[in-house]
Amino acid sequence: MSFSATLTYKAVCNGATFEGNVTKTAGKFQSFSETISADSTDQLVACTLDVSQIEFLYIKASGALTLETNDGSSADDTIALVADEPVMWHKSSGVVCPLTTDVTGLYFTEGNSANVLVEMMFLEDPTA
Repeated sequence: MSFSATLTYKAVCNGATFEGNVTKTAGKFQSFSETISADSTDQLVACTLDVSQIEFLYIKASGALTLETNDGSSADDTIALVADEPVMWHKSSGVVCPLTTDVTGLYFTEGNSANVLVEMMFLEDPTA
């Protein structure tokens, strides 16, 4: 079975609109929608990823969060998530994937006394 994901880029400035789409297809799809508790430190979301297989990723939080991979105290990757500003990446983007090391778990820290919804989607090529 294959899965497809489309990333839509759109920029609007001074009355001008620029738009484009990138569609990726691969054999594995993972998605998560989790609430990170207020004032939590290193709340675990169970997730495993082989970064060499990632074709497409999307991570968005409803509030500010710190995401760490594999270990909350000595993370392999740390991403500061800004409220409602998604982190999006695809393999042919020409930029480095924000996840640089295989993932064995995701750890979230919320320091603003509010529950935060985090949504994640990963499209992977299990044959890579």
